[in-house]
Amino acid sequence: MSTKPFSPLSEQDNTVRALLALVTQFPDLPTASFQVNPYIPELTINVHNDPAGFEQWRESLGLDPQTSTEKDYRTFYAVEVPGEFAGVGVELVGYMPIPIEHDAPAAAA
Repeated sequence: MSTKPFSPLSEQDNTVRALLALVTQFPDLPTASFQVNPYIPELTINVHNDPAGFEQWRESLGLDPQTSTEKDYRTFYAVEVPGEFAGVGVELVGYMPIPIEHDAPAAAA
């Protein structure tokens, strides 16, 4: 846990305004969860189990897919795309299911 004291709430106003602008400008985007960074003006947008929804968010924010990174976990993988919106840093994170291969060959006996 960080020992750095939190900044006053007023220092997050730009990030919260960016979140409000997202809701205002893109009311039809799929549901996501949001995290406002308490230390720097940055907004994290999390999209869970919805590859098409993640892509809608990415396109709407104009984020470059070439800047994305992928992290492979045992039961899912995450795609992270950094960018900027309304003057604050954003990071779009998609938590995607790993496809199950139904037609995998049976193990040799």
